[in-house]
Amino acid sequence: MPVIAIFTKFDALITTAFGELRKQGVTWADAKDKALFHAMEKLKVDYIDQLYKSKFKPKKHVWLRGK
Repeated sequence: MPVIAIFTKFDALITTAFGELRKQGVTWADAKDKALFHAMEKLKVDYIDQLYKSKFKPKKHVWLRGK
């Protein structure tokens, strides 16, 4: 049986990443520049990598970015 996982509210993860960077002492401007990359890393490590470690691994994944 195929499983489809959909992650929504990525913008909230970017906001969280920004806050984490600021708590680490990163300047506001640098945190703003790095928040997207940091959020992408969190999504990969915390969610996508975990899916690929599961018993029923996905064959692939797709990232769709919208407004």
